[in-house]
Amino acid sequence: MPNILDALTIDFAKLGADRKRVEKAVLEAERAAVAGVGKDAERALEAATAAGGLGKLAKAWNSQIYPKTGLAQGPAVLLYPKGGDRTKGAIRGQVEGGRIGARSGQTIAVPTKAAALSLRKRRPTPAEWEAATGIKLVPVERPGKPTLLVAAGIRLTKAGRVRGASATAIQRGRFASAVIFVLVPSISLRSRFSVEGTLRPYGARVANDFAQRASRIA
Repeated sequence: MPNILDALTIDFAKLGADRKRVEKAVLEAERAAVAGVGKDAERALEAATAAGGLGKLAKAWNSQIYPKTGLAQGPAVLLYPKGGDRTKGAIRGQVEGGRIGARSGQTIAVPTKAAALSLRKRRPTPAEWEAATGIKLVPVERPGKPTLLVAAGIRLTKAGRVRGASATAIQRGRFASAVIFVLVPSISLRSRFSVEGTLRPYGARVANDFAQRASRIA
């Protein structure tokens, strides 16, 4: 009579190898889910920042998975703005709102729409504007009101750029003046977007992405 135990022989070496393979595949799926959703969340922050009108600051966002190398249980992704204190402060101000004040005795030059007529840069400084146009800005002080930086004796080209009017044009009265900057002691910033609100949908996506990857483990 055959021994029934012969059919129950267990290959413990193979079981151990299979267990390690499955454990490794699970950790890989977990890391891939966190990294993938983290990148999607980074792009969402970039889109929200751009939609808030912050231009190049949208590209300041970055993501980093931890641990940086190797596999581990419970990997995490860090989303943060790269760059120096100025970049980080600019993003914080647009997210949280607040007030930017000039240094003692100084003012902040806020460009008007006319400032962008002659430059591709949306927010030039007065020095950049003067250097690019060759036109000297004239301060116009107003008691109790912000000082204006005015470009006098100018003309607008068909392309919408500011140019200095010629002596002949000025003699004939064919020139204009425009307010290029307004000097203020401080600027109030409103919150343009919410980091928390932007990232809220991505928590559940990690679990869903991991479940899909884990279901394919054979």
